Amino acid sequence: MPKSLKESKYMPAILIGLAVLCVGGGIVFFITGSQNAVAYRRVLMNICGGLMVFLSLLLLYLLYLTRDAEPNFFLYDPQKRRNIQPDKLTFSIVNGRMNFFISQIVRDKNDLWLTDVLLQNNRFGYRGVYKPLVA
Repeated sequence: MPKSLKESKYMPAILIGLAVLCVGGGIVFFITGSQNAVAYRRVLMNICGGLMVFLSLLLLYLLYLTRDAEPNFFLYDPQKRRNIQPDKLTFSIVNGRMNFFISQIVRDKNDLWLTDVLLQNNRFGYRGVYKPLVA
């Protein structure tokens, strides 16, 4: 994974470009391998073409793995439709997400003062992953 945000912006384009180059190279190997050539050379070209296509599939799978698979509830920006970096959070974003979070789990406004809504029904997510964010 890249360390800076600038590198991560270009990573999908680089991976797609490399995948397209590998598919193109694989097609060239298949075409030149099927022409009149010695049998071992034809087999070698077809194997190289298959490996290039396989490499392009691996690059596309890597692209699939590096994307934001699930939006984080507190870091998701609906305007950009993606997660934002934690250091880019502002008070208005955190306040808006917290208001939305509380409105989703509270049925009545008096429950906020009379009960401990956050601890009921495992509201902090799997293994309490949202506890630090709510705090």
